[in-house]
Amino acid sequence: MFKKAKAAVNRISLKKIIRISFISVVCLTTIAVYFQTFVYTSQVKKSTTENVEQKVRISIFEHIDDYLKLPEYVNNLNIVLANSGQLNLDDEKKLGQVFLKEVTHSDTVDYAYYANEAGGIVSSGRYNNKYMISETKGMKSGDFIVNNVDANGNVLEMSKKITDFDPRTRSWYKEAKLSKKSFWSEVYGGVSVPTLGITASAPLLDVKGNVIGVFGTDILLDRLSEYMHTLKISPNGSAYLMESSGLLIASSTLGETFIQDGDNLVRVNAESSSDPILNDSWNIINNKVKQDASLLADTGKYSLDGKNYYLDISRYSYNNNFNWYLLIVIPENDFNKDINTLFLNLTGLMLLILIMAVILGTSVAKLIIHPIQTLNENVIDISNGKWGTQIKSERNDDLGELTRSFNDMSQKIKDSYDTLVNKNIELKYLNTHLEDIVKIRTEELRILAITDELTGLYNHRYLIDHLQQKAEEAKRYHISLSVAMFDIDFFKNVNDTYGHQEGNNVLIDIAACLKENARNLDVVGRYGGEEFLLILPHTSLDEAYLLSERIRVMVSNLRTGSEKIEVTISGGIAEYQSNSIDALISLADQNLYIAKATGRNQIVK
Repeated sequence: MFKKAKAAVNRISLKKIIRISFISVVCLTTIAVYFQTFVYTSQVKKSTTENVEQKVRISIFEHIDDYLKLPEYVNNLNIVLANSGQLNLDDEKKLGQVFLKEVTHSDTVDYAYYANEAGGIVSSGRYNNKYMISETKGMKSGDFIVNNVDANGNVLEMSKKITDFDPRTRSWYKEAKLSKKSFWSEVYGGVSVPTLGITASAPLLDVKGNVIGVFGTDILLDRLSEYMHTLKISPNGSAYLMESSGLLIASSTLGETFIQDGDNLVRVNAESSSDPILNDSWNIINNKVKQDASLLADTGKYSLDGKNYYLDISRYSYNNNFNWYLLIVIPENDFNKDINTLFLNLTGLMLLILIMAVILGTSVAKLIIHPIQTLNENVIDISNGKWGTQIKSERNDDLGELTRSFNDMSQKIKDSYDTLVNKNIELKYLNTHLEDIVKIRTEELRILAITDELTGLYNHRYLIDHLQQKAEEAKRYHISLSVAMFDIDFFKNVNDTYGHQEGNNVLIDIAACLKENARNLDVVGRYGGEEFLLILPHTSLDEAYLLSERIRVMVSNLRTGSEKIEVTISGGIAEYQSNSIDALISLADQNLYIAKATGRNQIVK
């Protein structure tokens, strides 16, 4: 039977075999593609959902982390200013102005304030693009007056008065005083504005370690909802941030996270929410926690009113201060539409490929068979004794190339030999000069490793290594050493107004100015972003200040970038006192922040 089948196949012409092969391959490929598409559809949907939920989760958590960092930094800065005598805690007017500057110069801090043991408080903040300065007279407990002010702190009108207000009764004050440590409050309704907020508070201690007051910094949580509204989860996906009790903090879909009842704010609770998706998701959270708390941060699928949803539950904590839940809910139908479109497009594509395969198979069969027949006739002539017969062909395809290749074989062998001889000479030359080439390349790689690609200055890693070396020399030989840290003022506005390419041009011009005005013994580098660091050996603090001030003036006279933009820089300088280089850089960075917080375009030592 096998022999009969083989004989039947042998009787089929090569042209038909080519056609049948083309059509068979296309049909089998079509079946395989449909089968694989059907098998992996559910896996693709689940994988796509997990990727979307992971990106949304990471985006929200990173945004919250960034949101919470600055309030702690502002509190620590105010404590430093108070301990150094730069902040008069008895002058409520000046305190209000300082706090207002901290609010206006920050993207995330909404309120900054200070309360003392006498019950006095001064607070500056903003809400709905309006600024407020609030205070109790004489820095003592009493009536809390809330005044609307302009961006410069000029009073416009009194907006609210809270009688017999005592900040010492507030949890942010009591907890900070009790623990004598920085403290994050629970989510609460605002005192002077109708919205939710949280407070970062830090106690101010006297030399004996007694609490004399508490600094506080507020952030309003409606900004979290505004950010979540901008996320592209899926056409009908939603995200909810809530406390472990179910009280809502922020949402990508709901309008409000609270209901205002007179002066009181009633929080929206997921358990009693009118949103069925939020309500059902919260019930699933409770069941998961009761079963096994480790099931959190897992993607599950559930049904509601006949529709399937993917639910991702994860827990958020910032330095062990919060216990919040993030829910991300995506309807399965958001992905089915794309899959149905995929199958429809796939069907049309496969039909088109099948038609093209039939046409192509016929054409290819003709193109292959005819040259083979011609080649066979010429081979027969040679076998009949026509020695020296050349296979003539004017074709430009592979068969024509084969004919010409045979005739040119001997010449190509000679050409190949000559090429090998030349290559051997070249390899000997390269081997002789290999050591020089390696040295040159090694030096090029070393330079690339220690320089910043954009500005050509030394990079962060080199700066740290060089500063450590200079610090050891300064300590060993008792010579002075200073550093100066510069930051471009309002650099974000340059990027937002002119674009990042123009921002890069500004960085390049300022880097060139710093390098041109530094001394030969100084090391200039890009510390990161728009920050630059100068390492100044054999330089005291006063000498470093004079050099930095000269550089600041030179930069202010520059017209940078292709747009000839006017920019300024702020600087902070510090002198090495046998401390660690981290402490030295941190002191320069604190002085830089003071320079920026108190007006920019200046040097602080």
